[in-house]
Amino acid sequence: MPTQTDNSALVLGCERRIINAWPALSTLIVGDWVLRFANGYSGRANSATPLSYGAALDAAMLDLIEEL
Repeated sequence: MPTQTDNSALVLGCERRIINAWPALSTLIVGDWVLRFANGYSGRANSATPLSYGAALDAAMLDLIEEL
């Protein structure tokens, strides 16, 4: 049975593939986060994806992401 660490590695690998499979119109890396913006072009939501397991998401980072 996979461990939490194994599962985390699988999830991060999947997230990285998804980021590359459907690129956004604009991408910004802030700390351990990839922020993607589409300006409504494709009808999908803007997104914030962690680049590493345990990426910090405190109130200040959340405020910054929402502001962008």
